[in-house]
Amino acid sequence: MNKSLSELFLSLYLEYEKKIKGYFYMSTLAVVGPIGNELSAKRQENLYPISNYGKSKLEGEKLLWPYLKNKNIKILRAPAIYGKRDKDMRQYFDIVKKGIAPVVGNGKTKITLINVLELVKFIYRITVENEKRGIFYIYDNNIYSTKDIALISKEVINKKALLLNIPKFLVYIAALINEKVGRNYIFNREKYREMTTSWSYEGNDYNLIGEEPIIDLKKGLGLLFLKNNLPNKKKIIK
Repeated sequence: MNKSLSELFLSLYLEYEKKIKGYFYMSTLAVVGPIGNELSAKRQENLYPISNYGKSKLEGEKLLWPYLKNKNIKILRAPAIYGKRDKDMRQYFDIVKKGIAPVVGNGKTKITLINVLELVKFIYRITVENEKRGIFYIYDNNIYSTKDIALISKEVINKKALLLNIPKFLVYIAALINEKVGRNYIFNREKYREMTTSWSYEGNDYNLIGEEPIIDLKKGLGLLFLKNNLPNKKKIIK
């Protein structure tokens, strides 16, 4: 799917490139695969996607690689995204709101995050105001463990929530059962592997737009769940 759409849009871009400012491809860290934060993010080597989604996105990316040096093409490998209208991570935050802050395994799995407001601002700036081309990585300048996420969510959303460690094997069994008989097809063994491996990378390209991200997870959850809605949204996207 991602490959066929990339072929279509790339052909259109090449046909009309004199009338188009550039080409932007929204990709994902899933194309790189899980590695520890002691390693720098790679661009076109050592890519080991573990999900069909990541493999499909990588196929779409590879169509663009030959043009990166002489065409105005930008590829963004986004980390986990959360914010208004998000469904995947919002499910977790809603569980915390109901009174349970789950931690899978020992809570040491590392991931990077980006709030959707920061994501939109970066995309706009890098496509409209910045001529730099290539493959980009962005996150909010923090590397979170899954336990960090649970504790921060608990602090912001529901201080009375119970911090609950869930053994990995139970999550695997639940994913397997849901894969066979459940209606939520997103939660399967591939999702389990993604949940239990680290997705954090050093090297943040956010500063290419001349700024640093200002929304960490605590502030981002405040935007979603607290009445004061700080920080100011207009200042973020300005």
